Amino acid sequence: MINEFLKASSLIFMAEMGDKTQIIAMTFATQYMVRHVLSGVALGVIANHGIAIILGALIGNMITVELVDVIAGGLFIFFGWNALRIDDPEDIENKIQIHPIWTVALAFFIGELGDKTQLTAMALSAESDFPAIILAGTTLGMVATSGLGIFVGSRIGRKIPEIGLKIASSIVFLGFGISRLVGVMDIYFYSWLIIIGIIATIVLVELFLIRKALVVSRTQPERLHVKKAAEQLYEMTKRINERIEDICLGEEKCGTCAGAGCLLGYIKIILTSARENQDYYFESDIVLENLLRRQYNRRDVEDALLLTLQELVKYGWTDEPNFIMTKTRESLEILVFERKIISTGLLNNYLAEIKSFDYPIGKRYSKVLQGEVANEKKDN
Repeated sequence: MINEFLKASSLIFMAEMGDKTQIIAMTFATQYMVRHVLSGVALGVIANHGIAIILGALIGNMITVELVDVIAGGLFIFFGWNALRIDDPEDIENKIQIHPIWTVALAFFIGELGDKTQLTAMALSAESDFPAIILAGTTLGMVATSGLGIFVGSRIGRKIPEIGLKIASSIVFLGFGISRLVGVMDIYFYSWLIIIGIIATIVLVELFLIRKALVVSRTQPERLHVKKAAEQLYEMTKRINERIEDICLGEEKCGTCAGAGCLLGYIKIILTSARENQDYYFESDIVLENLLRRQYNRRDVEDALLLTLQELVKYGWTDEPNFIMTKTRESLEILVFERKIISTGLLNNYLAEIKSFDYPIGKRYSKVLQGEVANEKKDN
């Protein structure tokens, strides 16, 4: 059984080194978080190889290889064109999007239909007494070889401008899509002029979309930084969460953890959830003032609120009620002042209100935050 597992995983690993799936994984890693890409690869491969192992040769009678190539080619071309789309930042939180894991899983599932790895999985399972072990082995092999591509892609993604990544990703997907279509077009179209015309149309659409993306990157650069904003929010919430963890008294002093019933626990949960789901806007009917409050070190809580305010200044001051940073700020305000600060439309109004009832803290916060605002304006 172990030998079959090792044989399956090593065969797939070696077969996919430098293959399109590794390059596709690398490309996705320039757009999405590593764990999302790895999870998507695993799900897509399990579904793809699972069909091969469970249905065996039956899949060949259900759908033709040519139709699979058309579907896969069309999907890759769609991914290529979609990679060039540039969204308005203000529309991001209101937009229903497919989660990156499902996007990657779908690409790998379709992309591997009829591929050598699926055929290998089918062949290995036919001669094995443990099909589930073969599935586990082939999945591990695909995840391992994709992991190398993901490692490279995630490093590349940090160094290349976002518009460059969008164009490169689009060209990679388009290339694989056209290559899948070219192999079967002669079956459906008898004239090479028609085939050339279809390919030329696809390329012209690609060139049009690239030109449009380049124009937007020059004239509306703020629309190009959606990925950068997401990374910034991820790191921001991570830093604040680490500071909150330092304040938490732990079960030794608190007793049984109240979780979301505790104001500090609530902050930790929403910050962690925001990073895991990549969703930094949410609605909540929880009344923060009703949550449990412990006797934390006041100076530490003041510093945590100051850090939150500093991050808000860097990100762009906002009082959007459903924004994760607003929820965090309000929770910490209750811990420090036993009330939420109302005048939050502008930073100066916010600081003025704090000074009106706690001048020392207001003065301390003003010195730090207004100094950072001045430095940022100087840098710009």
